[in-house]
Amino acid sequence: MNQPLDQEKWRAWFAAHAPGLVLFARQYTSCHADAEDTVQTAFMRFWPQRNRVRDPRPYLYSAVRTVALDAYRSNKRRQSREILAGKESGAAWFECPTDRQDRVAELQEAVKSLPLEQRVVVVMKIWADLTFLEIGRALDISPNTAASRYRYALQALQKRLQNETL
Repeated sequence: MNQPLDQEKWRAWFAAHAPGLVLFARQYTSCHADAEDTVQTAFMRFWPQRNRVRDPRPYLYSAVRTVALDAYRSNKRRQSREILAGKESGAAWFECPTDRQDRVAELQEAVKSLPLEQRVVVVMKIWADLTFLEIGRALDISPNTAASRYRYALQALQKRLQNETL
């Protein structure tokens, strides 16, 4: 196999999918760096099998979820301490004019307040632009369950954000 060509393909795949995968992994990790590590680990597991995978995008999200859950379980106590201490770091999820940064913080907190099952579906749908079928495959749930979780999440976000603006 042509090594430089393979490296080029790897870089192109990684560049195309990493941002959404990092945000997805961020739902399970305590910091942005851990999310990046999770994505790199999952991508390294995925890459040798990429030609045998029927639908690579859901497979990648599933791989990230598996690696992230493994890391989440092993770091659960540390994560709890960091959350309680309010030391969460990482890139902003929303781009917004400087004069609206307060709204960005409200939106991020609203998304973080969702149950994990709903939050990951929102991230996969909005930021990764996956279909409910792809989300279902990645999370090992039905597309209808993915759609329901998305709908419930949007309803919860709407309610919370309406209450905050009143």
